[in-house]
Amino acid sequence: MNHVPKPLYAVDSSIDVPLLDVIPYDLLEFSSFPHRHGFAKDGTIDFEGHTEEDLAKLLQSWLYFGLLGELTRGLVDISLFSRPFDEAETQVVLNSHALETILDARQASLDSLSKDGRKEASKIALECIKNGLHWSEVFDNHPKSNREPIPTILLSVKVLITTLLYLTCKDWESLEGRLCPLDPTYPGNDPPSPAGKVLIRKMQEAGWCRFRLADICRRYNYALLYHLLQTKLPEDPLKVSHEQCTGSDCCAYTVNEKEYVPRHVTDDCRCGHVEAPIDEVSRIISRGRVPLASVQRSNGQVSIRITEAVGSTKYVTISHVWSHGLGNPKSNALPACQLKRLDRYLSGLRDFGPNLFNGFSFLDPLKLPIGLYKAWRAEDAPPLFWLDTLCIPVNDKAVRRDAICLMGMIYGGATQVVVLDLAIQRMNFDSDNIPAVLSYLPSSAWLSRCWTLQEGSLGSRCSVQTAKRAINPFSAKFRIDIFAYERQSCGMQLRRRIQTSLLDRLRESIRSLDTQPTGIIASMFRTEFISTDRANFAEVWNAISTRSATKQYDKFAIFASLLRFNTHFIMGLTSHANQMRAMIYSLDDVPVSIFYNKGPRERSNEVHKDRWLPTLPTGSHLTLTPTVKNLPKSFEISSVQTEDKPVGPFLLELESPIPPNCQSLILISHSSSRKHHVKMHRSPDDKLDPRSYQGTCFLLEGDVASGSARGACFQITKKSFGPRSDDPVGVYIDAIYDCPLDLSSAIETLDHDTPVRGGAILASTWSINVEHGSVPNLDGIPRRFPLGNTQPSAWLLGVMFMPLLLIVPIGFQIAILVQIGRNHITKMIVASATLYLFSFASVLFPNPLMLPCRIAAIITFILDQNNQQRHLSAMDAAFLAVTFFVFPVFPVLQLVLVDLWNRYTYHIWLSSFRKDFKIDWKYRVVHGVDVLNRLYLFWIIDVLVNKADALLKSWGFH
Repeated sequence: MNHVPKPLYAVDSSIDVPLLDVIPYDLLEFSSFPHRHGFAKDGTIDFEGHTEEDLAKLLQSWLYFGLLGELTRGLVDISLFSRPFDEAETQVVLNSHALETILDARQASLDSLSKDGRKEASKIALECIKNGLHWSEVFDNHPKSNREPIPTILLSVKVLITTLLYLTCKDWESLEGRLCPLDPTYPGNDPPSPAGKVLIRKMQEAGWCRFRLADICRRYNYALLYHLLQTKLPEDPLKVSHEQCTGSDCCAYTVNEKEYVPRHVTDDCRCGHVEAPIDEVSRIISRGRVPLASVQRSNGQVSIRITEAVGSTKYVTISHVWSHGLGNPKSNALPACQLKRLDRYLSGLRDFGPNLFNGFSFLDPLKLPIGLYKAWRAEDAPPLFWLDTLCIPVNDKAVRRDAICLMGMIYGGATQVVVLDLAIQRMNFDSDNIPAVLSYLPSSAWLSRCWTLQEGSLGSRCSVQTAKRAINPFSAKFRIDIFAYERQSCGMQLRRRIQTSLLDRLRESIRSLDTQPTGIIASMFRTEFISTDRANFAEVWNAISTRSATKQYDKFAIFASLLRFNTHFIMGLTSHANQMRAMIYSLDDVPVSIFYNKGPRERSNEVHKDRWLPTLPTGSHLTLTPTVKNLPKSFEISSVQTEDKPVGPFLLELESPIPPNCQSLILISHSSSRKHHVKMHRSPDDKLDPRSYQGTCFLLEGDVASGSARGACFQITKKSFGPRSDDPVGVYIDAIYDCPLDLSSAIETLDHDTPVRGGAILASTWSINVEHGSVPNLDGIPRRFPLGNTQPSAWLLGVMFMPLLLIVPIGFQIAILVQIGRNHITKMIVASATLYLFSFASVLFPNPLMLPCRIAAIITFILDQNNQQRHLSAMDAAFLAVTFFVFPVFPVLQLVLVDLWNRYTYHIWLSSFRKDFKIDWKYRVVHGVDVLNRLYLFWIIDVLVNKADALLKSWGFH
């Protein structure tokens, strides 16, 4: 597997794969290879009739070298893939460096084909790889695959399949989820694959946190994980250990506030602490406003100044890990050395101020006035920033709670978020290898903490501070730096593909929540005003469940803020159950997978209608669809939502109720007579008696036939048959929730007295109503609209008035030419008109000649009038007046109007975070303008992106 590119700072953590006595591939039918060589029985692999050594030989011959031979349509020289394991050459191991040569030769042969030929070859390659992936999964599911050398060889096959997907198929993302060691859809339900166990064990030995591994093994494919395995983990100055971490929590960075001491930049520094003026901070927070800090230097001394943010204030928020030393639980103070370093970081940020157009020069005539506007608004004062240690009072609990409830607004309104991770701060990344930072972020402490999820996802821009520079991995330029070009060598393409996948996984962790306000250009690619409640709920839930927190209380504040609820109201409720109940009951629908959650639930051992209710936003993974409809007294889900979903959910009704306090049972399927193990996750002292109800049913999601599914158990209170009027539903069931469950095919280890029940999946259409409780005044909590940044309409105004910049002056020019008449048109007037038209065409095609051409056109026009000894007519005067007004005055006027609108929008947005927030007509107007802006710009950019994408593909880019 040594063909996988190594990171910039690598360690030798390679896994040696034994090279066995390979059966040569004969280029006949791929799927019948086991049958031709005596490894098949009854149409499948005969695992029981062969030893582990024989099966490993088949695996390597067929799914490694056979797959490679099938893809390249040539005999693979196996000798190129061997290298001695040791100096004595007693064992030979796999050397996959030859892959690059073979795949480069394949690419060269494809280049000689027509476009249709290359497309057909890509299609054939995809089918071939799918076939190999299917048979590798067959090996995954057999117990013998857990015995060496099968797991290691299976890992090499998985890495090869991922590599081939990257390099030969444009649709590789569609299969990537099947190439993860842990099931990305139902995490916690299945153990790691045999190949995954090898990787996980090696990564734990290398110092990786078990909690982080449980997350990344569900989202990162085998090639990415093997790349990360070779990453030299950044040296942690704190020397923390992950030995006590589990798959459900990381305790390495948990802070003991009683023993916590703020760190200095260097261990031998003894500088004093500088305290923020906390009275000023408290006063600003009490008014519902945002306090900002700046570092002041005078005569070698350092002090902190506090400023109140207004609509046009530019500031940066600092996102850090408390255990790294930038916190202070006792006072709002930091060592002077830390403040100096913060000031140095902030002063070195590129484009600290908000660029209205985020680097676009689409409205070229506005460049000059924007520059003047920025210069006019610029201040000589040091950069403003928000840091919780300085801007959240530690001694006043009421003000502290108010400040925490405002954090969503604080991070959403910032120019950018700067990430400070102590280990990454010490790493150097030159300009030529900036994308290499992607290999080190997955192991960072910052990416594992709950508060940093909110901080990273809400900011419009997010930069990671390294030793030399701040790197924004979410910028368009960063993605261009790792763009893959198909005419590069396969080795370079693979490195680019891996970096792209790492970036995509990072985006999934932080930027895919549809929560953050965005800049003008970024907002055009966002459609969160269309996003459904249940999608946002599931995404935020899943993100929080993979993060750890010192205080579980913090998770609710983050959860409410990211879902745009009024955090003051939610955090003021008396219990976690009521906090979750208020949020869920305010949504129109929620994912049905909320019923499968095996995390802590409300009084799960008592008899009541809300046994399903989570008491923490953590636990099992939630899928976005299907959903349950939130009705006044129940949740409704019907089979109509699941007709086209091969994984269900399916409704299975048992032939008789289950026994009281049943933990496990054997389920016999009436349709196939197969036996499955059903494990029900209930408390040992559960008081619910299933015998008190009409029956028991299971809602199952997954591959029920093969015995791999999760679901929930419900007790039936009423059952009726339809259809009702024109409703096509055949079976109606009213039920109460019992508990979550898992279904598997492992029944060998069950006791003989395990209860047995038969059951059948309902073949007809069905609808189930799950009764839920209701608490007065906890439903219908107002939510903030997902507003954009405090400049939501600058682009809209610019684009709306662009036609005026073209049509009006050009219309005057044409009218003047007509008035002059053909006989009086001189070469000078033609030159003037040409220069004038060119200068306005630069609005669409910016270039540095626009301004000189405009000035030259006007001067030429005036000189021509003088040479012809003509007096300026009214039309001439109007033409010159419009020219001088449109060019310098209108853009400045536009910026002034935008600034006023920004201030008003910021004021309205700020009010949505207050305790007494209510959605009124002013808020709806601002939201309406924002939605129109996004729709209009999204349409424009959609056209441009499609054109650009087609052009890039024609040039060979992917």
